[in-house]
Amino acid sequence: MDLSATFVDREEVGIDDLAGSVTPIVFPGVPDGANLTAYTLDGGEHLISFDTAVDLPGGVFAEPGDVIRFDGANYSIEFDANAEGVPSGASVDAVALDAASDLLLSFDVTVGVGGVTTDDEDLVRFDGAAFAVVFDGSAAGVPAGLDLDGADDLGGGHLGLSFDGSGSLGGVDFDDEDALEYDPGGPTWTLAFDASAEHAGWEGGPDADAIFLPEPDGVLMLACGVLAVAALGRRRRRAATAVAVPD
Repeated sequence: MDLSATFVDREEVGIDDLAGSVTPIVFPGVPDGANLTAYTLDGGEHLISFDTAVDLPGGVFAEPGDVIRFDGANYSIEFDANAEGVPSGASVDAVALDAASDLLLSFDVTVGVGGVTTDDEDLVRFDGAAFAVVFDGSAAGVPAGLDLDGADDLGGGHLGLSFDGSGSLGGVDFDDEDALEYDPGGPTWTLAFDASAEHAGWEGGPDADAIFLPEPDGVLMLACGVLAVAALGRRRRRAATAVAVPD
């Protein structure tokens, strides 16, 4: 994908400084054809997922339902979908971390896991032992036809969310490349990041698959298939965005 004259491939993440400059992050050894579907940062380390099984350097094999950690040099499995009872065929299409560093996950299909049923518009917490729904999309007004494909924990119950289609929530119109901020107290929705306003390459182009909302003086991070966005609303604590774009 061409973002302001910088090409970001679908297995990469880009860093956008929100001032017109985008720098790709390349994950070494990722096979051609793998599409990055989920992304977040844990300190300086990356958590990622792909839409297909991948053989990675160091003898690491990951399925689409797994979350992979990359520390800048080595890969490891952060979340083993099979070991945690995630049904075969389900893919992780959103990953985030909450304040306790528990994983927040969304899957691309309805999944029953650990006694919890989660739809593709929902977000679940995994604390290393149990699952719990932390965002019920249908209860928040998300139409059944939309798949939650990007999430970030903004603190105080607020979430950054992105979906695989266009729509309107709480009177806020959005496209599939945008990110919204959800405030459960209203509940209210605000547009946190208007992707096409930042880069014309998003207009009528690919969907943003994941979001990450960095700190205010940081940089926006983009990945082919994933969108990580600067929080521009209530919590201006962050000022950078990460994005991935699919095929």
